[in-house]
Amino acid sequence: ARSHTNPPGDRPPLSSGDMRRPSLRIAPLTSAVGLAGLSALHVAWARGSHFPAASGPELSALVAGIDPLQNSGHGTPHSQETYAVAGLLGVAAGAITLAGFGLGGRRVRQVVTIAGASLVARSALGFAADKADYGNMTPQFRTWNRRLYSPLAGLLGIGALAALVTGRKRRHTA
Repeated sequence: ARSHTNPPGDRPPLSSGDMRRPSLRIAPLTSAVGLAGLSALHVAWARGSHFPAASGPELSALVAGIDPLQNSGHGTPHSQETYAVAGLLGVAAGAITLAGFGLGGRRVRQVVTIAGASLVARSALGFAADKADYGNMTPQFRTWNRRLYSPLAGLLGIGALAALVTGRKRRHTA
């Protein structure tokens, strides 16, 4: 049997265990980019954008499940609340990026754990709320919660938690 030696600087051949690693590296990065994008979208909303809706009340019905007609005109979230959500999403994106690269300490890993668990819980509770008959959610929100918001929250949460695994491997191999 002939042994395989790699020239200096070349990587050794991939084993079947190595084939799983790229997806573990991509998951946290994808979650971080997704959360950063959502943060930017919340900043745009706080600054007055109605994307993807035509008006503020329509946006509230679509993304927050608030029917402004039933809430005495108090149906749109205040810009301060929306900026706060944008900030939390941005902090989570940064922490996930750091943890995914094995950087940051215990606090970064705690932020990632809280963000990931919160997103997974949001996903599960979103699906559960859709099954229950809550009269205060608009039909548009119910539809998009089932099709996009809850599944996306779950995927982003799982990707965030994957940063803890990839970051640990990078810290131990560095």
